[in-house]
Amino acid sequence: MKCKTVVVNQVWASVSSGLVLSGLITVWGYPAAALPQLSLPSAPLLTPSQASWFTSVPMLICVPGSVLGGALTEQLGPRRLQLALSPVLALAFLGMPAAAWAGPPESNFPLAILIFCRIIQGLVVALLYPAVHIYPCEMADPQRRGTLGSLIQVWASAGYLMCYILGHFLSWISLAVILPMVTILPGFIGLAMAHESPLWLARQGKTEKAREVLGCLRVSAEEISSAICASVQAKNDRTHWQTLFQRPQRKMYFASILVSVMVFVMTQFTGQIVISANAVRIFQSAEVGLSPLLSSILVGTTRLTFCGMGSLLLYRVPRKTLLVVGNIVAGVALISVATFFFVQSRDYDTSGMNWLPLVSLMLYMVAFSIGIGPASSLLHVEVLPGPIRSVGSSVAATCFFASIFIVTKSFDDVEAALGLHSVFYAYSIGCIAFCILVICLVPETKDRSLEEIENIWKLKYGEHFQTESSNQLLPKISKNLI
Repeated sequence: MKCKTVVVNQVWASVSSGLVLSGLITVWGYPAAALPQLSLPSAPLLTPSQASWFTSVPMLICVPGSVLGGALTEQLGPRRLQLALSPVLALAFLGMPAAAWAGPPESNFPLAILIFCRIIQGLVVALLYPAVHIYPCEMADPQRRGTLGSLIQVWASAGYLMCYILGHFLSWISLAVILPMVTILPGFIGLAMAHESPLWLARQGKTEKAREVLGCLRVSAEEISSAICASVQAKNDRTHWQTLFQRPQRKMYFASILVSVMVFVMTQFTGQIVISANAVRIFQSAEVGLSPLLSSILVGTTRLTFCGMGSLLLYRVPRKTLLVVGNIVAGVALISVATFFFVQSRDYDTSGMNWLPLVSLMLYMVAFSIGIGPASSLLHVEVLPGPIRSVGSSVAATCFFASIFIVTKSFDDVEAALGLHSVFYAYSIGCIAFCILVICLVPETKDRSLEEIENIWKLKYGEHFQTESSNQLLPKISKNLI
């Protein structure tokens, strides 16, 4: 009975935070469904240049904003921060319909309302992005952390797919109202009934409260003792921005942040964001003949389905194995697509090969959804030591958003200069580079507690702290638990 209660509590926290994450992702997916209506030739609310700003403003805000997100996560707690900012994101969505009644488009009031709401949305996404990754990771025990932590990609995929499907049936006004109601609102209610991260509580010196929460999230007293021990050690070693690389642990911290950034950023240099956002355009260039709606829903459904499978695989398969295999399969798929467009660019008859881009891109999406996406979302948090988990996650998020901007901005330029085949060849090189870096630099984290993962870095870089060791702390904490 105790074990079942523990699992329910962990799943509840993960699902609640996941719903909030789906709400964050709808900020990016909303333009795909709303812009065709906002830019109707008969009554355009946005010009093409204004539509571009409508799409890109949140992403631009995310780059500097995510730096502050990690600091707020550590200051307020990942659950409390989500509770504080989720209503703000919902209000930013609910405020957009006011643009329809703000006056004629020539007055610029509709544009001002829409851009203001998009700026607020981008800021909330930036501030919450580290928290929605850290919270499930710190709530789960080592055995379930792989599955629950990797569900981040499932919730992200669900957010995109929700925009695609609902956008087909609803107006842009109704969509702005419905999206927060089905994602942010239930997530907020769930978090209100969930616990705060016990590891964050222990790092704040609230050991008794942390022990109480861990009693609902762990089965044995030994697990509780070990988790509190690791967090107390993290509290003693707590590091701030200004002293991050001035401490004796600077090599360990620098290496772990570097690996975290690498894992998170390299996912974008495999081209997934460009493929997801431009699937319709790519299919049209290949003359596949699918409608824009069917193309977007097909990509979104494939991603969501196989992300769920990837989360289940992380329960049994090592993280590095999933990343390596996923990158190999994705690289092969991208080379196939690139070769098709290369042959097409040389004016050869490709009518008998029109199936190849669709099959290859679906294979790519399967490889990304099963291996690359879930494993990287979890690993980039797991590899960070407790004292810098929030700081390191915010650095990774900042680099992540910057990489998305670089990849999406360069897509049109590279295609125009070198051809569409060059874009896909470049992404296949990104898969190869990612695979090599994972093999050489990334530690395996499966079935290891966060304390054990931190000890990997300590042993590797020979760090000797002036704080109490785990062996010294554990008897003291265990004695207090009796």
